[in-house]
Amino acid sequence: MYIFNNAIKNIGRNKGRNILLGIILFVIILTTSISIIINNTTAAIIDDYKSKFGAEVYIYLDSDKLTGVKNPRPITSQEYLQFGESDLLQNKVFVGTHSLVMVNVTGIGEDSMEGVETDNTGNNEQGSKSVIRPNALLMGYSSEEINEEFTQGIRKIIEGKAPVEVGEVIISQRLANLNNLEIGSTISIGKYSPTGSSAEETLTVSGIYQDNLPEQNTLGAMTNRSNELITTLDIFSAMPINQQDNIYSQGVYIKASYFLKDPDQIGEFAKELKEKGLPDYYKVSANDNVYKRIVEPVEGMKNITTMFMWVVLALGSVILIILSTMSIRERKYEIGVLRAMGLKKSKVALGLLSEMLVITTVCLVLGLSIGTAAAPPIAKTLMSSQITASEEKHKGQGWGDIDEKDRNPLSQTDINLTGSAVAEISSIALLLAGISSAVGIIFITKYEPMIILSERD
Repeated sequence: MYIFNNAIKNIGRNKGRNILLGIILFVIILTTSISIIINNTTAAIIDDYKSKFGAEVYIYLDSDKLTGVKNPRPITSQEYLQFGESDLLQNKVFVGTHSLVMVNVTGIGEDSMEGVETDNTGNNEQGSKSVIRPNALLMGYSSEEINEEFTQGIRKIIEGKAPVEVGEVIISQRLANLNNLEIGSTISIGKYSPTGSSAEETLTVSGIYQDNLPEQNTLGAMTNRSNELITTLDIFSAMPINQQDNIYSQGVYIKASYFLKDPDQIGEFAKELKEKGLPDYYKVSANDNVYKRIVEPVEGMKNITTMFMWVVLALGSVILIILSTMSIRERKYEIGVLRAMGLKKSKVALGLLSEMLVITTVCLVLGLSIGTAAAPPIAKTLMSSQITASEEKHKGQGWGDIDEKDRNPLSQTDINLTGSAVAEISSIALLLAGISSAVGIIFITKYEPMIILSERD
């Protein structure tokens, strides 16, 4: 207790020197507090946006590696499904599509040329449909909710139910009304070819959906949303008409969307796919353009605050050590008297350290309080400048579908002092206090009391 009380008294006796130490320490703690608060916030933002953007993976032919490859084979549907079996993925979505001909049903928007026979002389005759263009798109989704349009309310089943049995599909209300179709009605489908088409399979209408998007003019029936025959991927794959080894053969295609848990794992995922048999002339990459556009300003701000913090810490630490050493050397005689009175070196050192810790504690409380209040406006100012810089860098590219709140993540984020930040800042402050005191203490306590006293002028 004596050591602590004496430390408090000594602080009062040497006000000028201790005020200077306190100011320097306060500036260091304040700067560190603002930087750590901002950095913790930006780290949380980056982690959030990593899961939100930039995680979708694309697999495509690599033009740089196609030299000398005569017939690059397409990826099979089985391979796409196999690629989705990875612990690196947070989600995967598969969509099977097949351009087909509805033999006994008229498609929405079917133009005058569809079903027109063309002879070798160029004369057209209406009738036998020997020249056939697809007028429907059979789609199979891997999602339990069929697809996100149904979860978002863009489409809604208004009659019947979702497909559960092989051959079942749901159709649009517009298609049903045009052809007087109802639950239980059948649709004959076939593959299209220049030589004609015949019914190869029969589908059963299990449900009718309403499309809340306005009907659009399209270039034919196949591209019209109202002609989409929707089912599950399991049912799609089980249909004999879709049993193809080559996903590109006869209009059958499976689109695979993979979503990584972390876009930084794209390299690991690519390696994993190569090990599973993906040919080398395919490239695996993440669509991280949106992620980069949003996170780039955040990372820029984080880099600025981090660099500034380290500069202040480095310079401040050097100044603290110098001042602390000079201060203790000025008190050499006082220390010699204490040692001559029988006070052990450890007690003298503890007393000097206590003085520094008291000053540090006061500066820490002030630094944390002011730093917490100052961090939000500083962060928003820095963020604004970084967004401006990013816009200049990507000038002319536009922000596309990026929401306004996503353009400035800080506008929707609270910048607060967390428990981990308090612990981190306190540790840095105490470490600085300990190091600066220790250097001075080591310097002075190497002398014996009589030597110290004899050196007094």
